Order: sequence, then C-alpha cells, then structure tokens
Amino acid sequence: MRSQSVVFVRDAKWYSEDFHQLSSKWTKLKKRMEEKVDVILTKLNTSSVDDQYKEVHERIEQKVDALTSNVEKQGSVSVQDIVCTTMAEDKAEEEEIKRRSTSIIIHGLAEPLASTPELRKQEDEETTETLLHSLNLDDISVDSVIRLGRRPETADAKPRPINMVVASEEQNRESYPKQKTCRGRGKEYRTYLCTKT
Repeated sequence: MRSQSVVFVRDAKWYSEDFHQLSSKWTKLKKRMEEKVDVILTKLNTSSVDDQYKEVHERIEQKVDALTSNVEKQGSVSVQDIVCTTMAEDKAEEEEIKRRSTSIIIHGLAEPLASTPELRKQEDEETTETLLHSLNLDDISVDSVIRLGRRPETADAKPRPINMVVASEEQNRESYPKQKTCRGRGKEYRTYLCTKT
C-alpha cells in the first residue's frame, strides 16, 4: 500500500512539473504572438491598411482564444502540434497580406486589340507604362501586368481591370496620392488606381 502511494506522489509531482513547464511555454508563446501583432500594427501608416490589419489582429486573437480552449480540452499531449499549426497559418496569412500589398488594380484601361495573347500582354504593359509616365510615377518598377477575368467577347463590353504588381510596398505607397487624383482623369484613359486588399 505504501509503495503505491509513493508511486502516486512521484507521478503527481511529475505531472505537476510537466504542467507548469507547459503553462510557462504557453505563456511565452502567447506573449510572443501578442508582441508580433503589436509590431505589425505599429508598422502601419495608412488608415485603409490600418483597417485591414485590425481585422487580422482580431483573427489572431480569435485563434489564440481557440488555441487556449483546445489546450484546456486536450491537455498537454498535442499542445506543440496546435501551436505549430496555428503559427504556420498566421505566417501564411501574413505572407498573403504582404504579397497583396504590392498590387495595384487599374480600372478603365481599354482592352488591347491585338490578336495573340502575347501581343495583347505587350500592349497592356506599354499602356500601363504610358499611364505611369503620365502620372509622373516613372520611378515605379513593375514586376507584372495581368488582366483579371475573362476576355470580353463583345467590343462594347466594360474593360477588365489590370492587376499591376510593383517591386515593393514602398513603391505602391508612392502611388497613393495619384490613386485619388487620377479618377476620371483625361479622356484617353478614364482610369483610376486602387490598392488591392
């Protein structure tokens, strides 16, 4: 009987130490995630991006709450798996936001008239370059220009928007003042730029 209580006390101490270690790790991970969220929020300068990051912050808080409830439900066995999965999802979400922050959507540029896809793409690139030049945005380097959606079958259809990916988020920010002023500007383009969110 005495040996069973010694084993029970030893096991209880071991479980207690394991629980305290996991609790300490959980507290550190939670603090680290909150610090990352705070860093992301302090880097934001514009109100439109601010709203987007507030939404991300709320989703991260929801995930932390879900993680907390999962830890309480499942015990210490799969805490590390849950934390790793959650952190991977958050990292993927941050990368997606960063990727989108270099995109500019251009509305209103006429559809290219070329017959082959290569020539149409080249015509879109040239038209986009001309547009940037006319807006005094010559220092922006464009990584890619892609028409969004299906090519219209009729000539009088509304032109598809263009997704223009610039080299960096800073270059996208340089275009912010022009995005507001070029709406309806000139008869040649009748375009406006907007940041993809």
